[in-house]
Amino acid sequence: MSRTDIQGTVARGFEPVRDVFRDNFTLRREIGAACAVYLRGEKVVDLWGGSRDEATGEPWEKDTLVLVFSTTKGMAATAVAVAHARGLFDYDDPVAKYWPEFAQQGKGAITIRALLCHQAGLLNPRSLTARAFNNPRLTNPADLDTPAFRAVEMPASNGVGTARAVARVYSSLALGGSELGIDARTLRALVEPATPPRSGQRDLVLGVDSSFSLGFLKPCDACRFGSSETAFGTPGAGGSFGFADPDIGLGFAYVMNRMGFYIADDPREKALRDATYRCAARAASLHLG
Repeated sequence: MSRTDIQGTVARGFEPVRDVFRDNFTLRREIGAACAVYLRGEKVVDLWGGSRDEATGEPWEKDTLVLVFSTTKGMAATAVAVAHARGLFDYDDPVAKYWPEFAQQGKGAITIRALLCHQAGLLNPRSLTARAFNNPRLTNPADLDTPAFRAVEMPASNGVGTARAVARVYSSLALGGSELGIDARTLRALVEPATPPRSGQRDLVLGVDSSFSLGFLKPCDACRFGSSETAFGTPGAGGSFGFADPDIGLGFAYVMNRMGFYIADDPREKALRDATYRCAARAASLHLG
């Protein structure tokens, strides 16, 4: 791709992120993508490029929307956090208190916290839940990007949006969440380290060790991100990722339309994330100097 195919802006000192974004197209087979970063409330990266439709060659534009798969879980978890801050429920309430039918088949004691932390014991691949998810079996992830699936509005998997919007939400969370209506009590719960399951961190569905808390992924061996354990976010199938880093007030998001083969740490996203942190560290040292 030529240099003119990369659109958008970067703040002074964040030019290396643009270089990496361009490298994703020349070295890592990117088709169409966008990346946005906010640092202490300032938008320092807002990039897009490539084709939004490989078949037609139509360009990815400033407001192009894209399916983000599980990255939408973070947006759903944010909505849940807002409801918690409004006092509408407690994370340790039983799910059945609000959804009585959920109590069937011995699930009456499962709490909202356990459900959001992937610890409800529903992640067994031979269970009725797993079999229901595979009926009908989804053989092509692109099927989720069709009117029929979008109409279902599954907050865990078929969210559609922009990198800029996802990063903006995480920016607000990284700065305390007051703009979204998040109070200090709820924010403390979001930044706390995840409580590991009694039976270990192996996710029975994903087949990898993971660390979830209140609907968000926390830094773990499978995906190290952020400055410390206070960071939280969600990656999506194929490579997308959005997260908040409260330690430095950073909100980050990357979205794309070529599916990768990584649950987390897709090389395209990881390269952009690493470049962002190098630039942020340099900016902080210059500020302190």
